[in-house]
Amino acid sequence: MAPLFLGIKKSFALLILSLGSLYLQKFSYFQFWHTSDFLEVDFSSTAIVMVALWFFMSWLAYILNRYRNDMEELARRDLRVSRLQAIGSLTSGFCHELGTPMGSMRLAVDRIKSGRGKDFDYQVLDESLRKCEMALQSMVRQSHNEHKMDFEEVPLEEVLQDVASTLASESINIDLTWSNLEKVILEGSRISFFRLFYDLVHNSAEASATKVKISFRNMGENLVFEVKDNGPGFPASVIENFGSPFNSTKSDGMGIGLYNALTYVDLLGGFMKIHNDNGAVIEMSFRNIS
Repeated sequence: MAPLFLGIKKSFALLILSLGSLYLQKFSYFQFWHTSDFLEVDFSSTAIVMVALWFFMSWLAYILNRYRNDMEELARRDLRVSRLQAIGSLTSGFCHELGTPMGSMRLAVDRIKSGRGKDFDYQVLDESLRKCEMALQSMVRQSHNEHKMDFEEVPLEEVLQDVASTLASESINIDLTWSNLEKVILEGSRISFFRLFYDLVHNSAEASATKVKISFRNMGENLVFEVKDNGPGFPASVIENFGSPFNSTKSDGMGIGLYNALTYVDLLGGFMKIHNDNGAVIEMSFRNIS
């Protein structure tokens, strides 16, 4: 067993010492090597067995060491993939987060340039600029943290209002009739939460749903959210292969939206599951810090 714990060199030295001790026990003329504590053994046979066991255990140690190195390399690759997924998620969310206020700024500027500008347009410019600054600050914080996401307190009401505003041109109604919506605070990345709910609602719109209801249950330490639409629901193959990319039944779909949503939830430390109930139903759980 020595090669498994001591390494090749130390275990080989121990083998030589053991063989030397066995040799002295067998062939030494000194009386103290022949006490009653030692058994009479055949030196040649015992030496062969000891050497054979050493070679076997050394080979086993080599195999286990290679296996450990392979597992460490896989873990490093998995970490790199996770970081790339995080970067992709944040970048995609950042583009949507920045695009909405910039679009509002463009409309306000056009009205001002045409002479139709009012005080409201200047308020829109000021508010849109503030949102752009917040998005840029969030992105900078993420880029300065290489190893983990920069978690912050995220007011869900603002995120969902931004999602509804971004999807205003879609033919879908978002039901957010919560009496205590303003009190819901989540911990994570604001950009990631925006992208998460945007992807889910946008997927419902693409699936011909006309209404999406977002509700939640306070479970104490966790908040459980339910996103339910009135569309045709998930195909059986999508539910069966949930968690895999390129999982789509649409001829022009890549199946990335739902996979990205699951990735966001994982990055934020929550869990996600899907099923059908007179439409597609998505349940997510996040830590409650309200």
